[in-house]
Amino acid sequence: MNTKFIFVSFFIFIFLLFVKYAFPQEDDYQNPRKWTYFKIDPAKISDDSLFYFLQIDCNPEISDDQILQSVKIYVDLRDASKRKIFLGNPLEKNTASFQWEILSDYVRNGLLNYIGPNKFNLSPNIINYSSPFYYGYKELNPGKLIRPVAGEKQFTGALNFINPYLQLFGGEKLGIPIKSSIGVTFAIGNKYSGPFESDQFSFGVNLYGVSFNYLSRIKGLNTSDFYYSNELVGQFNNIFNPATAFEISYAIPFGNFLEIGYMNIPVRNNLKGFPNYIYYDIKGKQMPNNILWGNYFNFELRYPFSLMEAERSQVYAAYYAHEVHIGLFTRDSKIGNTVFDFRTNFTFSDLRNFQILSEIMFSGFSENFGLRSLAIGPSLRFTKLEFCKFGLHTLMLNARLKIGDYF
Repeated sequence: MNTKFIFVSFFIFIFLLFVKYAFPQEDDYQNPRKWTYFKIDPAKISDDSLFYFLQIDCNPEISDDQILQSVKIYVDLRDASKRKIFLGNPLEKNTASFQWEILSDYVRNGLLNYIGPNKFNLSPNIINYSSPFYYGYKELNPGKLIRPVAGEKQFTGALNFINPYLQLFGGEKLGIPIKSSIGVTFAIGNKYSGPFESDQFSFGVNLYGVSFNYLSRIKGLNTSDFYYSNELVGQFNNIFNPATAFEISYAIPFGNFLEIGYMNIPVRNNLKGFPNYIYYDIKGKQMPNNILWGNYFNFELRYPFSLMEAERSQVYAAYYAHEVHIGLFTRDSKIGNTVFDFRTNFTFSDLRNFQILSEIMFSGFSENFGLRSLAIGPSLRFTKLEFCKFGLHTLMLNARLKIGDYF
């Protein structure tokens, strides 16, 4: 049977299930008047008239004190044929229960319309065929999905270098402030590179928005002869750095939306000897790499914002080392109880093939280590392969460590 037919049929089936069941199947969590299974603690309110009449409807022999001070009220209306009210936990033995219909209209309406802080929803999750779609949408709270970023450092060029996250490969540089807008930076790879894509590492000093960087390389980091037998790293569509280079950049202070830079590679630092970055495709054609050499003028346009409650998110368009990059990254984004970092970068280059980098790292998985201190996850790089087809170039783990809380 045709694979495309199976693929399309599967998604049509999923779509039809969604159409049938995706309309609200749960209590409106934000509206206590719509809850169908809830608990009320009468001891935490001052107005006891509703619960006095509840006591009269259920059992005149029960004293007010029992209702108002020691007994929690459970109302279960999920099954229209078995609607009940419980005076006490329904899971415990000897708990008094009564049919919902025996209550007066005054009491029923009072319980349903009660909106005090001592009313708790007990059925926020009702699982059905649409749950994977419906709850995924519910977790993406529109009010928190995208909003303006909070934090002066996001708009001040002299402070933007401050970043407490040390990433193993690529991404933003670690930036440690010494005093206000004076500090040091460190990175493996550049902002736009992924695992084993670039052999660069950098160390820099930031002074009031001006960043001075020394660049070098970890030889063999992005070639398949890393340990002379490692075939996990494709030695094509990578970036190769010289042993020594220097870079200076300046973030425009008015809004921090533009950074310009200049990279210089001294003549004596050209790559010599038989290059380990030569690799051929199945047709015998040499696969492309970006061998850094000479002088480079770089710039980046960016816009900071908050994405899914993240404190540090950004979209950007950059020209770096004769390549164009467009991308997005976010730190500590949140969907429900899941905390994650996300990064994607599109590379357009005359020196290398078109490339897509995408990675997601999850944190909050270790209570003893700190909720958001460590994040780990897969990083994927897609480009034209040696088989002359577009596909997966690299699949590796990336990680970042938060090493402090800086302004």
